[in-house]
Amino acid sequence: MAVKLAIFDLDGTLVNTIEDVCDCFNQALENCGHPRVDDGVIAALVGKPLPVIVRGLLPEGISDDEVDAIAGEYRRVYGSSAKPNTKPYPGIPEMLAHLQAEGVRLAVNSNKPHEAAVEVVNRMFPKLDMDVVGFGAVATTKPDPAGANLLMERAGVIPADTVYVGDTVVDVDTADAAGVRCVLVTWGQGTPELRDDSRIWVVAEDAVDLLNLFLHRD
Repeated sequence: MAVKLAIFDLDGTLVNTIEDVCDCFNQALENCGHPRVDDGVIAALVGKPLPVIVRGLLPEGISDDEVDAIAGEYRRVYGSSAKPNTKPYPGIPEMLAHLQAEGVRLAVNSNKPHEAAVEVVNRMFPKLDMDVVGFGAVATTKPDPAGANLLMERAGVIPADTVYVGDTVVDVDTADAAGVRCVLVTWGQGTPELRDDSRIWVVAEDAVDLLNLFLHRD
């Protein structure tokens, strides 16, 4: 399989961030005078644009100004958090290192604010060379393909040379919009029925499976 660029989603694909993300959302809600919500509610929204997540945690009819205030507070809380529970999924660092050694360029496309995405990638994968695009590096969030398109442009590759790896329908939509093949991983925040989406090129069950798909599938 001739893959020159592998674009990965971050949360739920490369890194398990969900516990810290939920803690920070609930802290932001409390700081803005709102009650905490169940972690499962937050987890079901992760991967969507930040304002969409915030609206999903609040009663209907909340003002845009309040959504913006909570989103800003979340960015502040998450940015200052030590993120003690964030860690790569099993086998991911080794899989990425193997791909890089094989000459595959590595990239991350996240809906996190760009600075937060860069910080997590640099802390989790300090020995790897990974191009990162988060919200702010481009003006739109996934599933708009602007981030994926920018990563392909910077790598000097075309969609046929690229594979997009993610765990949710947002990632499938992004890959589809960018015209690239999509690999769905099963260990993140996606739902079981997503496996049946006809736009998915292949499903990976773990990091070893994912590596084998890159190296051995036509």
